[in-house]
Amino acid sequence: MNTPLSPEKSGTAPFENDLDYLMAEIEWIGARVRRIVAQRQPNEQDDRLVQRGLRRNIGGGAVRPDLLKCLIVEEKVFRQAIDSRLNLNRTIGPAIGLDRICQQHGLGGFERTLILLAFISCLGNRYREDILWQLDTIFHSCEVTVEAVALFLEMGPDETAKGLLHILRDSPLRRQGLVQLPYDPGYPADGLSIGISLSGTCVAEITGIPGFKGFCAPADEGEVP
Repeated sequence: MNTPLSPEKSGTAPFENDLDYLMAEIEWIGARVRRIVAQRQPNEQDDRLVQRGLRRNIGGGAVRPDLLKCLIVEEKVFRQAIDSRLNLNRTIGPAIGLDRICQQHGLGGFERTLILLAFISCLGNRYREDILWQLDTIFHSCEVTVEAVALFLEMGPDETAKGLLHILRDSPLRRQGLVQLPYDPGYPADGLSIGISLSGTCVAEITGIPGFKGFCAPADEGEVP
């Protein structure tokens, strides 16, 4: 009978802590964004991408097939490695903070991705520019948007529209004080581009660093007026 190999024998080990996991996810996010950007047609690229040299290796008005193939493989390899390690965390530990809050508050894939993308802004300008800026050139300086999440997940119009429901006042993200919006969008169209920030409570939970709860904006209270 086949039995699972130990982490040592399989060559795969669980993530040591929350930050170890989060940085691996950010590495995958960067790989996915590179692939998404490369697949966009030249006329869909913002002129600033050209100025920053982000169209390198793309010539003749199209993406080189070998480049795109490499980017697809890179993204897949990162994802498989993360999922293998995360599976070990879920079976033998240590538990991952993002898993915990998703289970506790019933968060789905869209909300989990929003949290991951929004966390990038907590790491500084270099990460924002190298990852978020390429994905959505109109993103807010320290915030992510529903539109950016939809672009990252390559969602269609109907799924994008449904994504707006995740930032309503009675949604789990806001009811539990996990995210903060500068104001309540009055219209669905306004909600697509409104900036979304992680609360100190959320960052504390996903990083395992309680000190972040000291950033106590009103959204951290976890109550909907």
